[in-house]
Amino acid sequence: MSAVKAPQQTHPLLELPKDALIQILPQGNLSVLEFLSFKFPAIMVTTKHTSVEAFFTKDQPSLCDAQLIQDFPIPSTQTLNMLSKSSSKAVENGALSLECAHLTGDATKT
Repeated sequence: MSAVKAPQQTHPLLELPKDALIQILPQGNLSVLEFLSFKFPAIMVTTKHTSVEAFFTKDQPSLCDAQLIQDFPIPSTQTLNMLSKSSSKAVENGALSLECAHLTGDATKT
């Protein structure tokens, strides 16, 4: 049996506000049918390598619409784990927000 790793904690300054999380994540009181119909963000599958540093920015967050955040595809689990592990160091280096560096074209700040 392999041990289950505890999830890495993201630096609190880079976490989504609680009111946004309420809108983009399913609530615990949903019925089974409501849960099954809940729209989760797509996980982006890409062959393009994006450095973890490209996600962190010293700009203030500019995207505050929870619906838009929910519509963006999210990076792979591997990328999310690397971002979480790097978040404290990034904040120490002045990061104030994350950009969607995994998307092509202009990065959108979150």
